[in-house]
Amino acid sequence: MKNSRIFVLASLLVALVAVDACVNHDIPQYTCDSEPLNYNDDILPIVQAKCAIPDCHNGGPPLGPDYNWTVYENLAQRAESGILKFNVVNRVMPKAESPNGPLSQEQINTIACWVDQGYPEN
Repeated sequence: MKNSRIFVLASLLVALVAVDACVNHDIPQYTCDSEPLNYNDDILPIVQAKCAIPDCHNGGPPLGPDYNWTVYENLAQRAESGILKFNVVNRVMPKAESPNGPLSQEQINTIACWVDQGYPEN
């Protein structure tokens, strides 16, 4: 039993090292202007172009209405939790193979800075 635990722990350690070695650590950081941003003018157009597409964050299957990013309250919840900024800055979402492509650095800056500003609606 003890040997199997050691094997499992060693396997996990090897897997973590292998995954870390494959990750690009040169992810560009975002930069913010002092310009105030808001959901309707700055974020919603990005969401409509890149996120609220079929089979993704448009409120339809498979994710459902709570994941409709065209509804401010739904996206604000993800902004408040920190997951939105993490996924955008680290280029987790949208996925590289998304039909509308990944976010540009300017779009990443806009979303991350909007979250930093307290994710204002208007």
